Amino acid sequence: MRKSKQKKISVERWVILSSSVMAVAGWALLIIANWPGGNEPPVIQDGIRLSRPVVSVGEMVPVRVIVKDPDVPDDEIRYFWTAHSGKIGEQLDRFQGPEVIYVAPDRPGIDVISVMVYDRKGETDKDFCIITIKEAEGLGSP
Repeated sequence: MRKSKQKKISVERWVILSSSVMAVAGWALLIIANWPGGNEPPVIQDGIRLSRPVVSVGEMVPVRVIVKDPDVPDDEIRYFWTAHSGKIGEQLDRFQGPEVIYVAPDRPGIDVISVMVYDRKGETDKDFCIITIKEAEGLGSP
């Protein structure tokens, strides 16, 4: 009879002990993650910057973004650019730097340009902007 009572007490103690250890481990992870010197995410400053918000079909314009990350230079920032209808450069390498060339599509309308920035530890930020594409001067219908 004493053995079964010891097992019950030992199981109860194990549950209490393991719950306490899990709680302490959770707090430790929270403190470590927010400890000074830990990884900070990159932050896009003031959105995507266009040289002009309205361009002609087929026109090439520079697009850039300014990113702040307190972990740089110890951390590397990477950029992933996309455009819904137009092209970013030749679209051969979307993983480019903070400034790229946007090529407007061959028809008027609107387009969405997006960028995602991320660091080596997986922290990210993203933004998008809308650009208007108009008919090229002198090519409109009469």
